[in-house]
Amino acid sequence: MSYQNTAEPSFGLSAEDAKSTFRGFIARTMQTVSANSMGARRLASVRSLQAKTDAELGALKIGRDDIVDHVFRDVYYA
Repeated sequence: MSYQNTAEPSFGLSAEDAKSTFRGFIARTMQTVSANSMGARRLASVRSLQAKTDAELGALKIGRDDIVDHVFRDVYYA
C-alpha cells in the first residue's frame, strides 16, 4: 500500500528549484523590458536627429549618414 501527500503538489521540482526558475524568469523579463525601453529611446533619438537641418547637424559635427552610427556608438564601438 502506498501513501500520497496531497497537501503539496509535486511537479518534479524541489521548492528551491522552483524559486530559482521563477527568479530566472523574472530576470529575463526585466532584461527584455529594459532592452525594449532602451531601443525606443534610441529610435526617438534617431528620429530627432533626422528631423534636424544639415546646418544643425553640422553644428553637432554629425553627418546625416552618420546619425545611426552616432546614436549606437556605444554598442558598435564599445
